Formats: sequence, structure tokens, C-alpha cells
Amino acid sequence: IANSYPIEITDNYVEPNRIAPQDQNEIYDECTITYTISEDGRTTVRIYNSPTQFDSTTLVRTLINGQDQAAGTHAVPFDGRNDAGNFLAQNEESTYTYVITVVDPITGDADQVTGSIVIDNKAPPAPYLNQPPTPTSSGVTEISGGGERGARIDLYRNGIKILEGYADPATGSFIFNDVPLVEGPNRFYAFAIDSVLNQGPSSDTVEVIYDATPGYLVSCYPADGSYMNDPSLAGVYAVIGDAYSGIDLASSDLTVRVGTQTVFGTLERRSPDTLYYAFSSPLSINGVYLVSVSIVDQVGNVADTSFSFIFDTEPPTASITPADSSVLSSLTAITVDISDNVAGVDAELVNMEMVGPNGTVNLDKSGGEETVTFTPNPPLATDGSDDGRYYITLYVQDRAGNADTFAYTYLYDTSPPSIVSNFPSQDTIIMDTLTRVWVVFTDAKTGIETSGVNFAGTSVKLYRSDGRIVDGTKTVNGDTVIWTLTQPLAEGGNYYIDVIALDNAGNIDSTEIPFILDNHAPWVVAYFPWGYHSGSFSTVTVHLHEGGESGISTVDIDLIKAFNLEHIPIDSVILRDTVVTAYLGITVPASGSYDGFYRIPVYVKDVAGNEMYDTLPFTYDNIPPWIEASVPDSGTVNYVFVDTTPEGYRGVWVEVSDIYPGVDSVSRIDFTRSTIELLNPDGRGVPGYKTYVDDGDGTGKIYWNIADEAQLTGGTYTMNVYLVDRAGNESYHTITFTAKSTIPEVIAWFPREDYVNYVDKVGAVVLDNSGTGIDTAATTITLEGPPGVLSGQEVWQGDTVYLVLDTVLPAEDAYNGTYKTTVNAVSNDGSKGTYSDMFVYDTRPPWVVERYPAEGDTVSSSPDSVWVKVNDNASPINTSLTTLKLYTGDGVEISGSVSYDAIDGILYFWLSSPLTVGGTYMMVAHLVDMAGNVAEDTSYFMYTPGAEVPYAVEEFPADNDTVTEVLRRVWVRVANTDMDTSGIEYVIRNETDTIPGTPSAKGDTLIYTFSQPLPNDGSGDGEYTWRVNLISLDGSPYSVEYTFFYQVDEVCTLVLDSVWGAEYELSGDTFVTIDTMLIFSFTTDSG
Repeated sequence: IANSYPIEITDNYVEPNRIAPQDQNEIYDECTITYTISEDGRTTVRIYNSPTQFDSTTLVRTLINGQDQAAGTHAVPFDGRNDAGNFLAQNEESTYTYVITVVDPITGDADQVTGSIVIDNKAPPAPYLNQPPTPTSSGVTEISGGGERGARIDLYRNGIKILEGYADPATGSFIFNDVPLVEGPNRFYAFAIDSVLNQGPSSDTVEVIYDATPGYLVSCYPADGSYMNDPSLAGVYAVIGDAYSGIDLASSDLTVRVGTQTVFGTLERRSPDTLYYAFSSPLSINGVYLVSVSIVDQVGNVADTSFSFIFDTEPPTASITPADSSVLSSLTAITVDISDNVAGVDAELVNMEMVGPNGTVNLDKSGGEETVTFTPNPPLATDGSDDGRYYITLYVQDRAGNADTFAYTYLYDTSPPSIVSNFPSQDTIIMDTLTRVWVVFTDAKTGIETSGVNFAGTSVKLYRSDGRIVDGTKTVNGDTVIWTLTQPLAEGGNYYIDVIALDNAGNIDSTEIPFILDNHAPWVVAYFPWGYHSGSFSTVTVHLHEGGESGISTVDIDLIKAFNLEHIPIDSVILRDTVVTAYLGITVPASGSYDGFYRIPVYVKDVAGNEMYDTLPFTYDNIPPWIEASVPDSGTVNYVFVDTTPEGYRGVWVEVSDIYPGVDSVSRIDFTRSTIELLNPDGRGVPGYKTYVDDGDGTGKIYWNIADEAQLTGGTYTMNVYLVDRAGNESYHTITFTAKSTIPEVIAWFPREDYVNYVDKVGAVVLDNSGTGIDTAATTITLEGPPGVLSGQEVWQGDTVYLVLDTVLPAEDAYNGTYKTTVNAVSNDGSKGTYSDMFVYDTRPPWVVERYPAEGDTVSSSPDSVWVKVNDNASPINTSLTTLKLYTGDGVEISGSVSYDAIDGILYFWLSSPLTVGGTYMMVAHLVDMAGNVAEDTSYFMYTPGAEVPYAVEEFPADNDTVTEVLRRVWVRVANTDMDTSGIEYVIRNETDTIPGTPSAKGDTLIYTFSQPLPNDGSGDGEYTWRVNLISLDGSPYSVEYTFFYQVDEVCTLVLDSVWGAEYELSGDTFVTIDTMLIFSFTTDSG
């Protein structure tokens, strides 16, 4: 076997080259020896504790011994142990040599390489820490010290690692700046960790006291909020404390103020932590004393606090309700208002004693601090049994212990005064004229002190039976109260003396003393019939007032028709109380024959002999009012509404009357209740209002004034009239007539055409129907279309109103469309009419959207027809002006006829006979729309008689289809096609990007295979167009284009949002350190 290349070891290295396996922390516990051998060989890997001597005396570990290995790269792990499994270099640092030997088993060639491995099981010594300043009020401090050079230093505070750094590689010193402190003791210690994570012992602990909390008040005298009334109080003190750094007593302070005044004294600083303030003189001002304490600790934190006490040497003051010496008719409770401006009232110690005619009264106490209520229990009697004088003693005390006593008295009286005598006496009849009435009162009770009659509040007055007072003046003479009348009273009737008795305790009583005064005759109060009467009647009734209240003794009554002094017979007269009823010998009919003026003579005499004569008139009317004339008359034809009313309005009216021959008196028309209305031909009321003229003799006129805004159309109108007289007789009347319309009309529009392509103004011819002319100032014309309401100037020419546009309508698609002209026509009489007209504005000529044969197509058989499909912007095609012609290549016109399919928009040219000559043909379409826009369209096609035209049978993707899966090719199956010369020419994305690929043919299918599939991540989405060139079997060229839409996104893209790493506390003192966490986001297809 010939082998001219010796075996070789290359690329040997160890990673990492320093390990620390003894601590078994899974970091730096082992290393990997990597090497590459050039060909298959037998390999041995050993570890020695010598850099040069490799024998059994220095061998510590055999990793591989004569192992066959293939050519290539190999890796061998080493865990820092000897062959016995014990750790090498325990608690120390030592360098070892690895030796790799490989032998070619065929030729015996060999190669050997060596390298070094450092085993470092030696922990660094404990670092030391310098003592920072303590205590401190700063939230951060500086920790410095020294340790093993280059070692990592982990700093702990109160048992939790907070920072790590590195000792200087040259000096071993380290420093941590701005180390955060926690409130209270901060105990710091550190560990040194070398490059392979051996950790040495802890440093000594240094302590820093961080104090950010000021001191506090421990206790004080007097206690906060306490009350003091001892003038010998010598001073106050405050014991203060601090949680961490301790009190700076020399810097702490205490002051005392009352109101705005400083209390002078001497401040003594006593141990432990006590501020004592001795007053220079005894306290003399009552009030609230404020002791302000400034507490300063050893690091300068300051707390300002205070406590207060109330010093008061004056007792409370008190007042009671009811007031002292009151005279009372009721006493449900006594309210005490107590005031103490300094210490405040001690409500628990407020008490009262009340003694009266029947002994001590039990009192229930209730209320609060400044208002206390004492309620007699049981309540004082109101029947007079507890009446008399009461004596009250009140005791009060404030919270500081100052007390006082007060005495009061009440007179209790619950019985009102009584009447001794009066004039007139009760239920007497007084026949003479009356000048005064009087009452004698008394309030005396045997053995009881009373309040006496309050003559100022006691009242005596005289009233009629209906409650009206008889005017007079009150005077008092001793125990007598007199009501002297302003004028002597001679009017008969029932009267009463109204008496109100009041004593000085407020007890009140009232009574009425009735009597009769009779010196007048009766009189008539009401009668029937009266005023204006309609309807038959058979009785006459008269209601009387008795006058003097003595009663009626004689009555006589009659009924006379005044026109001829005819007496209506009376059968009987009956008197019931004050009502006289005369029963007639006949029933007076309501036929109208008895209508006229009547009188009722009445004679009445009362028991006292007073007489009364009277004549009572009334008008008897049973015939309703009637219409003498109307404007217009019923049946009028083509009436013109003009200003006919007295108010100057258009209107209608009736002349009415209530007068009839042979009747001497009528009730006359009630014009306020009578009505008139005018109805439009459609039954709706014509707007307006009623007025009337009352001639005063039973005749007059009633008008309907038509409102200015009323629109009076032509047709039959109805006037409804309702008449009623003062006796209630009614009549209804209906008058119908025809009238001409007064509403103006539009009889012509501009433009007259329905479709236009130029507009600079619009207009309308307005016809007046009212006879008053058109109100050109009030008439308006507007134009509205696609751009909105157009602006312009209103111009009148004769009876035509124009809106002249500020600018001619632009020939732009945005302005094309339907426009609406609106005219609000107004006549001078106020008649109004609104009219509108529509037209289409179209400035874009028609255009061809499709044709047959298509541009550039080749046909092999003569078509029956050729056609173009036409579209237009807004107006339809003008078929009378639109043509389609067919020419040969040399300009000869082909004969035929033209038709238009308006539904599909297709213009056909029907050939008179089939084409016989092959070659190029030209179609010329002359297109005109209804707006007058003109367009020409020319296209060409090839006619090859006898040849079969190639065509597509099936394509993939289908034309205009949407592809949602990854696409690798397009293809089309064809017929009548030369497969050697035909092919797919290109595939283009979004009209610009050509998709690289390879065209091919297989059987009857043309294929275009993409160089690589279309993307699946959305980057290839878009519209794709592909063109197929088809060559017929006779060599004629044809082409066809297809389109498809590609929408494929199957890739979900991950976005790296953040990288995070930190120490995270799980619970208590348990922590986990996250070195690196990568946080991603992605969006699904649904968003």
C-alpha cells in the first residue's frame, strides 16, 4: 500500500482553558479538548502534571487510549479529575498538560501535539471594607475597600446582594458610588469571586445608619387638649425621641403662645431628651395655650410639632328660655343656653331645680354642651290645677371646674278670661237704631295668682250674618270693652257680636253673641223670564230679599205685553219663603207670534208693614237671525278675490239681520258668538280671521279676512255661516261659488332640452294668475347639481326670470350629472307657487369599451355583423346621428345597415352580404350623445377566408381569478394552433415587473414555468398579466391576454420587541437571575 502523506493533527485547542471543577457549580466545571486528524487513525489523549515530562510518574488522567477515529474533527471532555475520580489541584491553582497522539494503523506514521489547561480551585481571600460615615441623612453612600486583584466583588446589604463590580487589576482596590440605603441600619459585607467563579470568604461587616425620619413627641405636660384652672402652674415640658440617629437636644427648641402673645419663660434642656419651659410669672390670660416643639435629630432631620391645653379660671354664663319673670300659658320645656368662651361647658354637671304651688317639679334633662333642655315630667297641667308662680335654681360648670348658680321665676296661667255681661243680649231683637255694643270681662280666680285681662289684645266687634263687619271703634272703660259704630245702624238683618278674650299669659277664648235688627221692606233679587228669552213658558217667578227679616205678608203680580198692553191671564200666585210663582192661564208659545217686549208689575208688603213696588222688563224672541246678502253670492262663477274687507284684505262677507215685521223688540245678533269660515276646494280652511260691524239695531255685517299667505287655487269654495242672537236662536247657512286660482305658474323653462353640454344660465317664464302682478323681489330662482348650489345673479326680462351663473359650468367630469332648477314664484297679493325642472349636463363624448372583431383580431369566416359597445358619461346615445361603417383596406365602404341595442349599449353594423376578399378591414364609429358631444372611433381586424383561427380552450389561472396558494407556473390549452411557433410571451406583475421563467409546450398545452415559485410572504401580492402568442396552422398571428390576482401570505414574521435581564425576587430572600430574555411579537392573519 503506497501512502506518501503522513498522518497529521491540526487545529487543536481547549475551551475554556481555565476551569474550577471543585465547587461543582456547573460553571467552569469542565473543558473540552478539540482537535482535527487528517486521516483515519488510532488516538490517545492523556493529562500530565508536567509541561515536559510525559511518563507514568506525571500521568494523572487518560481520556482516550488507542481509540480508532475517522479523519475529521473530534472533541474530548475533561472534568478536572484524575483516573481515581478525585479532583486535581484541590484548593489550589495548577497548570496541567494535555497530550494528543495519533498513529496511522497501516503505515505506522504518528503525530503528537500538546497544550495546557489551568485548574484553579483556589478561592480568593476575603476582601476588606472601609467604614463609611454614619449616621447619615443622605439616601446614598460610598463603599470602598480592597481584595484580590481583578476579582469580581459582590456587595451585600442586610443579607441581599445589591451590586457587583471588579477590583482594580493592578492594586486590588474597588469603590461603589451612590450605594442606595434603606431606612435604619444598613449592614454591608462583600465577597471576592475570581474569573472561574471561585468565591472566597466574606469581608468584615460595616454598618451605616440612614435616618430620613425626623424625631417625635414621646409625652408632654399638660397633656394635649387638657383643661387647667390652677393659676400656680409653673411650667410645661415635652419628652422627645428619635428612631435611629438619636436626639440633638441642644438644637431642639420649645416655645409657648396664647393667641398671638408669647408666654415668657426659661427653656431648660434636661436629660434624658426633655425640654422644660418654666414660666416667668403665673398665667393670667384665659385661653388656648399652644406649645410648639422643634425636634432635631443627630443627622439634622427636623420635626415641628405641637400640643395645646386650655387655661380657664372663669365660670360659664347662662340664659333661659322662656326668659326670667315670664308670664306663661304653657310650659313644655325650659331651654338653657350656656356660654363658656374658653374651656367649654361640662354638660354632665349642668342641673336645675323647679318649685311651684304643688311642690318640686320633676325635670328630665336632655341636650348637648351649650344648649340643655329641662322638661317637666309629668307635664304641667293645662286645666288650671298647676297654675301659679314657680321658682327655678340653675347650676352650671365648665370643663376646667369653674362653677356658678342662677335663680329665675315664672307665672304660669292656663285659664282665659270670662264674660260678666254684654249688650245686646244673646238672641234679642232690636227695633231701634244701634250706635254701640259692649262686653264686661274678668280674669280673677279664687286663691290663685293670675296674669289678668289683656285689654289691648281683647276684641269686641259687630258683624252682619254674612260675615261683613260693621265699621266701628274699640274703646276700654275699666273692665268693659266697647265697639262704637262709625254710623248708626238702621239696616235690618241678623247680626252677631264677635268676642275674643285674651289674658296676659296668652290664654284666649272666643264666642259669638247673635241678635236681630229689623226695620226694612223686601226687594227683588231675580226674576224669570228676564233679559232676552226664547222658548215657551207658563210661569213667572220672582225671587225676593226679606229686607228686615220680619217675613212677607202680601204679594201681587201681573204680566203685560207692552206693544198692545195685553194682559196675560194668571191663574194663581204661590209664595214659598221668598220665592213668588205666578202660574199663567196659557202657555206662551215659541212660534214667534207672541214675540216682543214684556213687563212684570210686582207689589210686596212685609209683616212690619214695609211696601215695595217694581216693574220687571224682558224681551221675548224665538226667531233666529238671517242673511240679507252675501259677497260673493251663492252660485257665483269665476269669482276673483280682491280687497273687499274694511281692513283692506281679500275676503268674503255676509249682511245679516234679526229684525222681523210686526215684532216691536228683538234680542239682536250676538256677533261675538256668530261665526264665518271659508273652505278651499279640497276642504281645508282658508287662513284668515273674522271681523264684524254691529249696526246696533239688529243688523250688521260679518267678514272673513283672508291672510296674506293664503294660497287661493281655482275651484269651488264653500262659505259656512253660523248666526246666533242674544236669546240663543241659531241658524246655519252655506254659500258655494267658484273662483279663479291666484297662484303664479311657470309655463316654460330654459334650457328647453333635457340634455345639454353648455350652461351659462337657467331661466323660467312665470305667469301671474292673481291680477296683481309678479313680486320680482320676492320671487327666487336656484340651480343645484353635483357640485352643490351654484351662485349667480337673478335677472328679469319681461315675464322671464334668469339665473346668470357667476361662471360657465366647467367641462369636467365632476360637474357632469343631473341639475335641478327651482323657482319660488310670488305674486304681489302674496300668492306663492314652487316649481322645479331637471336637465342633464354632459360634456364627455361617448366612447367604445368593447368591439367585435377586437382590435387586431383575425377572423377566418365572414361575420354577419360587426359591432361596438358604447358607454357615455351621463346622456344616452343619439341614435339618429350615430353611425357605424365598415371599410376595406383600400377605403371602399361595405354596404349594410345600422341598429342600436339600447339595453346592452351595442351599435351593430349588419353586412348586406358576406365578405369575399381577405385582408384588413376598418370599422369607423361616429358617436353622438343627446347632449351633442361627438367622438370618432376607428379599429382594424384581419379577414383570412378558409383558415381556422386558433383559440384557447382552458387557461390556468382562469382570467380575472384570485390565486390564494403558491403559484409555480401558468398554462393554457389551445386548438388550431402551431405548437412549434406559439408560446406564452411574458408574465408581468402590476404592469411593470416581469416575472422570469421558461416558456414550453407539451401536447396541446403552452406552459410558462417561473424561475422560482411566487413568494408566500405577501411580497408578491398584486395584479398579474400574461400574454399568449398563437400562430394558426397557416401562419397567421393571434394573441390573447389574461389577468389574475395573487394574494398569498403564509409567513408569520416574528418581531423582536425587547431584550431584558434582571434579578427577580421570588419570595422572601429567594432570588433568580435572568441573564437574557428575548421578547417577540407577531400578527396573525385576523389582525
